[in-house]
Amino acid sequence: MKHRQPGGAIRAARYNPLMLNDIKAVREAAMALSKDEREVLAVELFESLAEGDAAEIEQAWLDEADRRLGEYDRGDGRPNLDGETVIRAFERGEMP
Repeated sequence: MKHRQPGGAIRAARYNPLMLNDIKAVREAAMALSKDEREVLAVELFESLAEGDAAEIEQAWLDEADRRLGEYDRGDGRPNLDGETVIRAFERGEMP
C-alpha cells in the first residue's frame, strides 16, 4: 500500500502483520455488503483520503497569499489586473 506525502511524493505504508489481518478482515466484511452499500463505503473512504489534502491545500493558499501581500507591502509586487495572471500563465504554457 502506498501513501501520498505532501508535495505529491508517494511512500510505502508502514504496517505490521496485525494490520494486515485487520485490513483483510475489513476487506472481507466490505465485500459481503451489497453493491450499493459498497459504493457508499467506497465514496466515503475516497473522500476521507482527500480530507488531509484539503487542509494542506488551504494552508498552501494562505501561505501564498501572505507571501504576495508581503511583496506588495514592501513594494516588490503589484496586483494583477483584468486577467493578467491568466494571460501570463497561458504565455508560460501553464494553461491549455
